[in-house]
Amino acid sequence: MTDKQIPSPLEVLARIDQALENSGLKTVKTEREPLPLFRQLLSEWQLDHGAGDVDWTGDLSALLTLNTLSELRHTVRRCYQEACQLSRAHGRLTQWNQKELEKEYDAIVQHIDQYRLSQSGT
Repeated sequence: MTDKQIPSPLEVLARIDQALENSGLKTVKTEREPLPLFRQLLSEWQLDHGAGDVDWTGDLSALLTLNTLSELRHTVRRCYQEACQLSRAHGRLTQWNQKELEKEYDAIVQHIDQYRLSQSGT
């Protein structure tokens, strides 16, 4: 029977560092702050859906060629929840920056609702 060699603590740490780097969690480019992360998630969603870079509090017509207002609202909610979860997991979600995130989320949702009302009025 052969004995398996147990890795040293330094080898274990090196493996953990490598796994973090491979997952993208170790790089400087990884966003962990809630508000920039939320904006990044929205931007990535837009790129994935071919919408380009659209201002969520501006003209939504480019986004509406691909989705309904309800789908946009759902997408914003999903991105908000994901930003909260990821920031919480990284230990970066404080009461202060969560309020900033909620303020931006509420502004976008309110704009979507206002856009819906203006579209139904025409």
